[in-house]
Amino acid sequence: MPDLASLEADSWAPLLAALGVPDSGRIVLRGPGADQVAAAWQLLGYGTAGVTADEAPLRLDEPLPEGPVAMAALLHAWPEPRDVDALARAAARWVRPGGVLLLADLDVAGLRTESPRRAPAALLYQMYPEVAERLAGRSPTRVQLVMAGIRAGLDEKWSGDLSRPVGVYRDADERRAAVEFGVWRGLEDLDPDRYTRLLEAVDAVDPVEWPLVEREPWTVVTGRVRP
Repeated sequence: MPDLASLEADSWAPLLAALGVPDSGRIVLRGPGADQVAAAWQLLGYGTAGVTADEAPLRLDEPLPEGPVAMAALLHAWPEPRDVDALARAAARWVRPGGVLLLADLDVAGLRTESPRRAPAALLYQMYPEVAERLAGRSPTRVQLVMAGIRAGLDEKWSGDLSRPVGVYRDADERRAAVEFGVWRGLEDLDPDRYTRLLEAVDAVDPVEWPLVEREPWTVVTGRVRP
């Protein structure tokens, strides 16, 4: 059965190869899940000069990282969507000229339209759309991310989608255990009655196959820092 780190590496590999990120400079990752992404990128051979990860949101008053930064990746690293512009500009100052800035966040709209047989978390957002609405309010849209890249002064901008793995389940028991552990975003918004109904609905869904790899759709915007 595939492990989560190798699946995460596979999901990023084509994009990193296309960006041409050199292994002679540092890669700085920020935001929730940064540790998992750093481990995956190291499997791909990136980070001979060091991949550093911090799960905390970025702050405007943070000092510049040491050494030449070849790439800074912000993964939902903003406290609020309104902060993405200022934080993208701050992170762009970390990166050496010609280096890469990457902005990424969860695509809640895409997740809501997935089939629960392929993306079990979609069941939560289809049963309780108000949970999806609250999640959407915590993440910038694709347009907001693109505009943040423009305002940060990036060249060679690209925007697209990335399917990131969040869990691998051998059977229904493992899938249910993952939900009970809290793998889905927004579960904390449910009261006990709605949570129980959700678990019952999860048990009733047959996946497309076992083992099941659960994925989240993410929006990614990248560009190069101008000399």
